[in-house]
Amino acid sequence: MFVDWSRRLFLLPVTAALLVCTPAAAQPEDEETPFEVGLEEQVEVQLVLVDFLVLDRKDRTVPDLTADDFVLVVRGREVDIHSLDLDCPVGAAEEPLPGKAFRPLPSAPTSRPRRLVIVFDYYHMGNVAETFDYVDRMLDKWPVGGEEHMVVSLGEVVRIESPFSTDLDDVRWAVQRMRNDPDLYAGNYGRLTERRFFDRIEVLFDLLERWEGRKSIVLFSGPFLPDGFFHDPTFKRLSALSTATRTAIYPVDTGGLRTSRDPDAQPFGGPPMLRRLANETGGRMTSETNEIGVAYAKAHRDLGCTYTLGFYEPWPDADKKRRMTIRVKDRQGLRVVYPEFYVVRSPEEQRKSLFRTAATVPQMFDSEEMSTNLFVLGPHSPSRWRALLAVEYVPGPGTFIDEGETWELKGLVRKPNGTVVHSFKKKIRMPRTDPATGSTPTLTMFHEIRARPGRYIVSAILSDPGADTPVASTYPAVIAAIPRGEPFLVGPILGRRPDDDAAPNSGDGRDITFEPLIGDQTAQGAPLDSLTVVCVVDSKHPVDVREIARAVTTWEGDGALRFAPVSARLSRDGQVDCHEILDRVVTADLQPGRYELTAVAETSDQITGRGTAEFTIVPPPVD
Repeated sequence: MFVDWSRRLFLLPVTAALLVCTPAAAQPEDEETPFEVGLEEQVEVQLVLVDFLVLDRKDRTVPDLTADDFVLVVRGREVDIHSLDLDCPVGAAEEPLPGKAFRPLPSAPTSRPRRLVIVFDYYHMGNVAETFDYVDRMLDKWPVGGEEHMVVSLGEVVRIESPFSTDLDDVRWAVQRMRNDPDLYAGNYGRLTERRFFDRIEVLFDLLERWEGRKSIVLFSGPFLPDGFFHDPTFKRLSALSTATRTAIYPVDTGGLRTSRDPDAQPFGGPPMLRRLANETGGRMTSETNEIGVAYAKAHRDLGCTYTLGFYEPWPDADKKRRMTIRVKDRQGLRVVYPEFYVVRSPEEQRKSLFRTAATVPQMFDSEEMSTNLFVLGPHSPSRWRALLAVEYVPGPGTFIDEGETWELKGLVRKPNGTVVHSFKKKIRMPRTDPATGSTPTLTMFHEIRARPGRYIVSAILSDPGADTPVASTYPAVIAAIPRGEPFLVGPILGRRPDDDAAPNSGDGRDITFEPLIGDQTAQGAPLDSLTVVCVVDSKHPVDVREIARAVTTWEGDGALRFAPVSARLSRDGQVDCHEILDRVVTADLQPGRYELTAVAETSDQITGRGTAEFTIVPPPVD
């Protein structure tokens, strides 16, 4: 049985013994014993795992090697191989070649499934529509049913189009949807450097580390534009991460066959940056062929015969990227395909890295403990709304937060194609767990933004310094256009007016005068308020709102509460003029159940706005 030791630390006790000897005349030699002084040193040793492939002269897999057949060199020094595992259930297999009939490997029992990640690189991929057609044909030809596939797009963000699944219909549906997705085609892919591409590959590595075992990325990409920057440190970092996350990249030039007159023609193995990405991550390059699906066939075949070598890290300092070499001794014509660097990451570096990853792919870190919302409170200008990004964290059972703990929160507002229109990052002083009851109060935080009309994805990520993985929440928001020249109603919005002494801060120096209710439940007797706003934008004449009526009804339509009507006069002195109404909803007078709050604004001759808010009254908590 294969055991993944990549996360286990071994503490090896080293005892220092002091030998005290007396003259031979005073004590016989056979009675000499060491004197224990009780000194003990703890040395931390990390077992590093490296996945690699062995091929013969015809690029066939070689499944019959043992640990004695290999030599491992780290930083120019030969290192002992602690363990060698082979996952090769189908034995030696031929190399898939373009234009050559190749029978895919049959599905076979294995200790771990073959995991393949199909990635579409929108920064460099050419012939996009044709590439999707090739992928459709590839899925009909190569898989055998036992694989797990994930589909990913690399663009403004790393978008998981389809999570790992053994259902090929899910994969095909994701590919077909992407083929016609305007949000992907409309991304901002102009750039001066390739930094964004490399950052997204790093995020993908961090994300894939959450799955154990070997993974292969089939990267549909193309030539890189020379940007004049020195990328050696970047490749070194990616190579080390490929070892740590056990992920190899199989790039493919989607341009297919190119003539010598093609400005993107790259002899000697395709685009150099892609070729280097393959070589330094333990993958293999595919180029100069119109059968671009052969890259998938290579990754699929290689996953069927993988070696995993284990050795103890000879240097204890973490986060250092070190070069390694794996060779086969006494066997002519064999070559080893492996990543060129490795790294042992510290817990702190892993936590920071996952926090960055969660900010890019928050959906993969969604937690029931977190919720996020976006509330529109009224127009800020003729083109922008004033809105509150709300975050609520309800600690789960067993969560203990000590006094003075500070966590890190990041919020983002993105367009559907991934373009970030607003972001913030701040330190949050967390509420302390009650030692007597073991309960932790709910954290609620608001951040004020200015938002244009449109569709958005709102996300929030919260990182606990003592936890391995951050928690996140995402929320799709649609913000309507701002009406012009006539009055309109915003709300009602349920929430709470904070006390003057406890007004919450938005994080940028502005006090928030109204806290929207996150969710739709409140306890009987708890404070609950309603905010209703009537506005006019760019009106040529003053507007008289004759009546703004608000009432609470039961779910069956029976009247429960009614508020006194309010009138308002909206002038044309400024571009935006609003009148706000705050009502206190006396929840003590409402029985547990479902209710609806309705607001209607009327001018002298017509209804200019209507809005509703639903909420539920639950019984008060029992002490």
